[in-house]
Amino acid sequence: MLDKPLFGQQLPFKTSIPPARLVPWPVRAGLSAGLASLLSLLKKTLFKDVGWDDNVLPVPVFATVVAIVCTAKTRGGTYMNCWHVINGTIAGALGSALFLALLGDSVAAVIVTNSLIGAGVLYPRGIPVLAQKFAFGGSTICVWGVYENLDFRWQTLGVPLSAALGALAAVLVALAPETSAIRSVKREADKVVDFLEEALDDAVTAYAWRSDPSQREMLRARVTNSITQAEAHLSKLKEAARDARWERKVLIGFDMLTKPEKDRKSHKSKAEEFIPVLVEVSMSLKGMELALEGLNAVQVDRWHLLEGDAADERVKGRPAPMFDGDPEGSLAAVKDVAVQAMRDGIKPRRRDDENNSGQVAADLRESLARLDDVITEERKRHYAPSQAASDARETVARKALQANHLWIFAFQNLAEKLRAHHEPTWASSPGDTCQTCALAETSPAKPKKGPKGPMVDPRDEISALFNCNFRANSDQVLYAMKLSAACAIAAIVGWIVSENGSWAALAVSMVGTRESRAVGGSFNAALLRMQGTIFGAMFAYTIMSCVQGEHESLAGGARLILLAVFNFLCTFLRLNADYSYAGVVAAFTAYVVALGIPDGASTTEARAYAHLRIEQNLLGIVILVVIEVVLLPTFAHDAARRAASEATAAAEHAAEVVYDATVGTDCITCRDRAAKDAGGALDDLREKLATLNTLLVQAAAEPHLWSPKFPLEPYQRIATETESVRRVLGLMRAALTAMAHGGDRRGTTEGSGDPRRMIRELLSPTDGFVTDLRRAVKQRLGRASHDLAEGEGHWETKKAAASIARAQASLHRAFILHTLEIRVRYQAGEEDMFLPNHLMVPWHAFMSCTAVLALNVENLSQASWEALLAVKPPVGGDEEEDWEDEPEDDELYSGGGGKYDDDDDVRPISASQPSFKRSGSGNSGRSGDAPYTNGVKSPEQSLGRL
Repeated sequence: MLDKPLFGQQLPFKTSIPPARLVPWPVRAGLSAGLASLLSLLKKTLFKDVGWDDNVLPVPVFATVVAIVCTAKTRGGTYMNCWHVINGTIAGALGSALFLALLGDSVAAVIVTNSLIGAGVLYPRGIPVLAQKFAFGGSTICVWGVYENLDFRWQTLGVPLSAALGALAAVLVALAPETSAIRSVKREADKVVDFLEEALDDAVTAYAWRSDPSQREMLRARVTNSITQAEAHLSKLKEAARDARWERKVLIGFDMLTKPEKDRKSHKSKAEEFIPVLVEVSMSLKGMELALEGLNAVQVDRWHLLEGDAADERVKGRPAPMFDGDPEGSLAAVKDVAVQAMRDGIKPRRRDDENNSGQVAADLRESLARLDDVITEERKRHYAPSQAASDARETVARKALQANHLWIFAFQNLAEKLRAHHEPTWASSPGDTCQTCALAETSPAKPKKGPKGPMVDPRDEISALFNCNFRANSDQVLYAMKLSAACAIAAIVGWIVSENGSWAALAVSMVGTRESRAVGGSFNAALLRMQGTIFGAMFAYTIMSCVQGEHESLAGGARLILLAVFNFLCTFLRLNADYSYAGVVAAFTAYVVALGIPDGASTTEARAYAHLRIEQNLLGIVILVVIEVVLLPTFAHDAARRAASEATAAAEHAAEVVYDATVGTDCITCRDRAAKDAGGALDDLREKLATLNTLLVQAAAEPHLWSPKFPLEPYQRIATETESVRRVLGLMRAALTAMAHGGDRRGTTEGSGDPRRMIRELLSPTDGFVTDLRRAVKQRLGRASHDLAEGEGHWETKKAAASIARAQASLHRAFILHTLEIRVRYQAGEEDMFLPNHLMVPWHAFMSCTAVLALNVENLSQASWEALLAVKPPVGGDEEEDWEDEPEDDELYSGGGGKYDDDDDVRPISASQPSFKRSGSGNSGRSGDAPYTNGVKSPEQSLGRL
């Protein structure tokens, strides 16, 4: 007998035992399936004793299938699955009853009815996939049961009732306290904050570290690992929050019945509301990691330049951190309060939350103010006269300055996001409103055309149909008709082979309604279903042969126990997303076969029944795959290429919108609208990346008999680099926002004059070069997106590769000259040239991000080129017309100019409306009041775009 628990222990012999923390979900799955399977036993015993015939609950095994599918990791996930399954089953059963009442119960009527129901539930995008599966599958069970002369009314009522009983079994088992999704939210939030705290602590230690660069590199690696772990748990936290919403819906329903209105609790937990802040904190930590990487790269450059010993460490423009250690503990103070703010943000609600949040926000403001004073002293020390340095050392010093300020900005931005969460009512001054926005606010709003009400959702065909605002989507129609046709053909062939096509049609309805909608996804799902079917059918045949006896005897009870144990083991497969579907299919196939074999059947008959299940599933799967490949196929490798093109185009749009946002307009309405558009563009890019990653998995599994093998590695690099672009753009957006709002937020009084004038004077000397870099980034991403959309590379695309490097080098040179000029003028006695921290720190961070963005864009474009080159050679040549004109090499840059005009869609960010369309001349010095238009151009401007 073991003196220690078996699960999670290292045994003396080589084995693989799952850890104990993974056992509860399989245990609950086995219990729910065993509880639902008792319905089949009751049908053969109690139902007969009370005189009910076989028509009562004709398919009790369907309850077991539902219990297996609905049992999720959390209680809220179980509620969600039960809701979708029951609604889908009711819709399929009632729709089938209606059509059968009109068409009759012939085999032709059965097949037509099932196909029509399938087309009806597959077309709307608003129906969840699980509901589509069980609507289509429930219809199949109903119509073929009627064809086999089962009672029409009991088929219509019994299938949904069996689904409800199976869902009830899953819910009863999910009532255990440890399954609460609300508790899961708290656990995952604690883990996220733990890893973020580790990353923040290591980032601060690495930044203040001076003695050994290798130690800083080790700490940076620890920061990277902690961020990766935090983001992994952040994804789990979002899933748990989704399940918690369903759990609260049920709790609200009970509260409405049992509690007065004043005692009802319907709000989110603090951890759920804190998720967006945790995302921002993760992004800021990523910026701090990039800054540490930049400091290490500068240290390498410095090793190539220094010829002396350690005494040269104090040379002007040293690449070490701005601070010698941590003066007065300013960094540690902000870090400690930031950690406290994160901990307070995920605590359970209490009555004194408002006071605690106010105190945390006040501590953050105080610590940030002290840090701002220290930064000011450090910058003044940096501006102090010193020995002249060579051009190479000045270049290294400017790089170090950018990396330092990027770290400081990311650190301050992290603290500001936490402060804003704990003190949402404290805001900056409202600012001015431009004439156009003021006129729009005072003008009476025009009534919107079209339907009104809460049911209106432009993405939901169901609500659009109910509100008489329906437009057919040709792609959705073809998708629904193709799978319905596959189901009909499978049912016909299955009926010819075995005089019953229900199992073949069920295989199509379950595999074809996968989330993929591509050949690769259907093929992968078909393989998983076939594996699960064979595994489950063979296990059922084995136990039926080894444990023989009637279903209502002790042997039947022993078989139910063995089936529950088998379901327990299959649930471990569901822990892995790659094999989850196979585990589900294996679990319910074992029940379907074991409970479907008639009493008194011989071993040969049991084998024939199990083989029939495998044969019918294989038949339906083969028909589905053939139709997917032959009839208007949507191949996953083509869909992944188009998704990569869309993601690249979204990155191009996000880069343009982020550049346009927040800086250069005094109108608070235009500024807020631009910031909202920038956030929307980044969110759209995130969705495009999620779609791309899903299609890459399907494309890797897709067969390539006569086509080239899908180049998975370059496309994975495209996804990785696009995610890096999204992160950098988020940091750039935060930097521009800080420049526009930082002085009002922190109450900074440094400097004199109009803040907008200071911003324009700071940015104008480098605006032209930023504009050229924007043009190069736009051209490079646009070219990559264009080639991916066409499916072949063009030699002209490679001509754009040099434009980014050239523009970045010119911008970096202009930045160095501009910062040196600022320092020289300050040393000459111009006190106004010492600009406030809320301008200089974000500006340097922005410039540092432009270099990282240029590198990521170039890597993304190179990955897209390799992906296309692996499939087809490039086309075009010297005679091909340029896709976009580039500036000539001999065109010189003026000190503060740059090449742009009023018809260009790439604008300087210091102008009155960066890319916001202006009226009048292109004078960048005017404050301007033209409204933000989000890129709306006249025909003349559209023809003149680059």
